[in-house]
Amino acid sequence: MKRFPSAPRLLGPLLLLLLCLTHPPIGLASGLIVVDEAIELPRVVPPHPPSGRHLPMPLPPRPIHRHLPLELKRQTVEAKIQDQIATTQVTQVFENTSSHRFEGTFLFPLPVNAHIQDFSMEINGELVKAELLDATKARQIYEDIVRKSLDPALFEYAHRGLFKVRIFPIEPHSKKEVRIRYTELLPKDGTVIRYTYPLDTAKYTLQPIPDFTLKIEVGTGAGRVLKTVYSPSHEVEVTRKGEAQAVIGLESDKMAVDEDFQLYLSQRSTDGTPVELDFLTHYENGPEKPGHFLLLISPPAWDPNRKPAPKDVLFVFDSSGSMKGAKMDQAREAMRYCVDHLNEEDRFEVIRFSTEAEAVFGDLVPADPQHREQARKFLDTVSAVGGTAIEEALTLAMKTAVAKAENGRPSQILFLTDGKPTLGATEDEAILKSLEKAAEGKKSPVRVFCFGIGSNLNTKLLDLVAERTRAVSDYVLAEESIEDKISRFFAKISDPVLTNLELEIDGTEWIRARYPKDLPDLFQGDQLVVLGTCQSARSEGTVKLSGLIQGERRDFFLPVSLRDKTSNPFIAKLWATRRVGYLLDEIRLHGENDELRDEVASLARQYGIITPYTSYLILEDEERRNVPPPLRTQAVTIPEVPALAMEYESLKSRIDGEGAVGTAQAFRALKESKKPMDIRTANDAVDRARGGAFLPGGQSRVIDGKTFFQNGNLWTDQETQALPPSAPRRRIEFASPAYFELLTSRPSLSQWLSVGAAVQLAVDGELIEIVSPNPTKE
Repeated sequence: MKRFPSAPRLLGPLLLLLLCLTHPPIGLASGLIVVDEAIELPRVVPPHPPSGRHLPMPLPPRPIHRHLPLELKRQTVEAKIQDQIATTQVTQVFENTSSHRFEGTFLFPLPVNAHIQDFSMEINGELVKAELLDATKARQIYEDIVRKSLDPALFEYAHRGLFKVRIFPIEPHSKKEVRIRYTELLPKDGTVIRYTYPLDTAKYTLQPIPDFTLKIEVGTGAGRVLKTVYSPSHEVEVTRKGEAQAVIGLESDKMAVDEDFQLYLSQRSTDGTPVELDFLTHYENGPEKPGHFLLLISPPAWDPNRKPAPKDVLFVFDSSGSMKGAKMDQAREAMRYCVDHLNEEDRFEVIRFSTEAEAVFGDLVPADPQHREQARKFLDTVSAVGGTAIEEALTLAMKTAVAKAENGRPSQILFLTDGKPTLGATEDEAILKSLEKAAEGKKSPVRVFCFGIGSNLNTKLLDLVAERTRAVSDYVLAEESIEDKISRFFAKISDPVLTNLELEIDGTEWIRARYPKDLPDLFQGDQLVVLGTCQSARSEGTVKLSGLIQGERRDFFLPVSLRDKTSNPFIAKLWATRRVGYLLDEIRLHGENDELRDEVASLARQYGIITPYTSYLILEDEERRNVPPPLRTQAVTIPEVPALAMEYESLKSRIDGEGAVGTAQAFRALKESKKPMDIRTANDAVDRARGGAFLPGGQSRVIDGKTFFQNGNLWTDQETQALPPSAPRRRIEFASPAYFELLTSRPSLSQWLSVGAAVQLAVDGELIEIVSPNPTKE
């Protein structure tokens, strides 16, 4: 049984491929080093002549090991983006750790659709002249390498041009620094500019980069401001420098990448708009067919004169006996932090609960120094003792919020507990009904943000409370700091910009499966990412977003192109990830049916969304449909099936314990996904809670709209399962004359065939089977 990986492993930097012509790729960076000669230096050993003197004598060279020990030690990417022009400088340091001298050719594949305006290259500080080859000539070079190396990986770049330069010698036990600089015109999609840096190198090397740094400086022209900054691929740090500049940073001492770095930017005139909208679409089957959309909703990035909107906050925390000790101490400190960081015009209340609920003030009071000090003194007197009256505490907080409610003023309840209800109503539905009744008459909904401490609690109840109040729930695990996690969360929600959001898109026949379903409030420093499917009624339309700003209803409009042909495939994968998260959570919280199970299996297979739960549903679905084993998504042994079934069944029945907490965290990560690698975050939560989950089979890869699953050495296109038994079939040996003839006649297949030497591919109703001449060779 294989241990479930916490995410697709991230690999390598840019595109540097250290490639021997008689061996598959073994290293990666921004360019390719094709090693065409390895020279063995003479070995010298001291003989023992009669005189006793040690004289050096050469020995015959040893055979050179096939594994070329060239290691990428450092990679630095520095880019400057001014309006639509980007200048990128890449520095790579790689080391020859062997006793061999290498000679070869450095190839730099150009970014896809890049309009290169300038290119320069240095090797160890010396400027060298590189030859520019168009895509046709570049393709011939890639093909020659593939013929000799018997590895199709380079075909991923077959549609790109490249720069080529001779690089020699690569001395033994020495380092070589390569610096590349190029300028390009960035593509623009409506109001959004896209910058891409190639980092998808998963199939070349399992070695992460020990020292990786990326820094991008962004600036705008006169009279314009920088609005949206969004990366769908990586978690980046964004530092604003005024309204027209920003610095984007990404660093890692173990950088492993399976996603190209992508950055989306938008610029506008200085119109003082409090909310910024950006809209992108993706149509896998053409703009006349249903497609996917992404809407970015951003607060003002730079407004030094803006004052936070006044709000009401009720802090409700558990002081039952189970909170005794360090948990109680940290909860007090968390509550102190929240009280100290209220805004001047806020109102607040503090409620502690154990056997009964007790409020400090009995009402919402101003967050002035006197009331804050009174709250602090109360916190000092609280001790952990008694039962857990969750229903009483929640209804008291809700009634207090409703009694003093002002139309349009945000109301928040921060609810903290480490246990299950033991007093009053203890059933989920009874508690939810009491909460709903207490909220009657409140025009603006009260958000109830729930925090569960530890694992001996009812995750289902906390998640349902948050779901029904358009808030979120989170959990503090045993090894985490209660004070740190809650204080960071409160800092995030302390400044609401737009509340009670409503969205319309004029010009569409329909919008379906929009996530999040109920739009949450927008906070300063945050960004909402809305995804959905749509069918366009016409080419142009208008996005309308409505909400409350300090109690006043405001509308925001954005003219959009609904049938834009620009390709943004990450949108479909993100939407599917969220959809799967919502469907699994629906099964967990409300029960399952065949439609839910079938859709989860279909989406997970189509988009390569592999978790412990989707894995079982895929296996079950393929077994029911009698999919032939060679076409199945995953390789499974008989003992693995019961373990996977148990993993799936646990999500429906378990409401407490570490497994339930891990599941709740995993589904939240999927539902709030902002980048494809958030699947890793979800699986990490499961791993932490269970000490390791299990998954059969290999990895998955999405290449140019197709999802491939690894089954041993075989990569299978998931679309092959839809082919009828009577579909025409071609069987071609990898690297044979027929293989290269196929690529010559159908060059569009090159990217898909780059996945491996053994591939099953569905194209235009035909099954194409590429058979590896050596079954052990990937």
